[in-house]
Amino acid sequence: MSTTPANRIAGPAELGIVFLHHDTDPVTQRHLELVREHNPGCPVVTISQWGKVLPGGYDTRKLVEQAPWLADLFAPLGDVGATLTEKQKILIWRNTDLAIYLWYRQRAERARRWIVVEWDVHCNTSIRDFYAQVWDADVAASAVYNASRGAGKWQWYWFNPEEMRQLPGWLSCHAAGAAPLAGTLFSDRALSEISELVLSAPDLLPVFCELRLGSVAEYLGFVAQPISADAGRTLSGDVEFDPTEIRSPGIWHKVKRLA
Repeated sequence: MSTTPANRIAGPAELGIVFLHHDTDPVTQRHLELVREHNPGCPVVTISQWGKVLPGGYDTRKLVEQAPWLADLFAPLGDVGATLTEKQKILIWRNTDLAIYLWYRQRAERARRWIVVEWDVHCNTSIRDFYAQVWDADVAASAVYNASRGAGKWQWYWFNPEEMRQLPGWLSCHAAGAAPLAGTLFSDRALSEISELVLSAPDLLPVFCELRLGSVAEYLGFVAQPISADAGRTLSGDVEFDPTEIRSPGIWHKVKRLA
């Protein structure tokens, strides 16, 4: 299909939701239903990452066709089939954010702020309520990190020397992280500027997505804010929740089985 889906809105919505996925299986379908059910009236953009495309959604393959400078990076995905190789999975995972930036540049939708939701997010609450403390922030995530401020400089895994060496010199003093990518909030202005910078700076391509996002946001003056003191209780980059654990309203990540 074309890069422009059927999901259009007449004017800027207060909130737009970006739903990243790679399959159209029952878990993906149910999590998409829950996002829509608990956030009526919010446009939901679906973006397939080198997998099956949901009706009316964007296809990363088509988005990349409009960005030939990324051809070398994504060359290993040229022969992607029904089953991804481990190398292909890692390439997609490390560059999850690029699909968002490519979509943003070519999007039909308009909103004042955006929330990124991935296929393994179980949303059983209002996003407006969950993000109430940071609703007007430029960037917010469950956990934020900065390599140059405060204690615990090396507490985040992606500040390890090997990954830090991937940061170009002009960005190294702004090393920061926003994690997990699932659940990250952007003002429209922040997402616009971050997208343009990342897509115009080839030396950023080797950087892991959450380190790239946090560092570029910091460089541009969009200091990431923590969503709330207890957001990490449900919105985690490390824990896979069993469906039986989902007792209270929240944005739950990771949930890879049906509840």
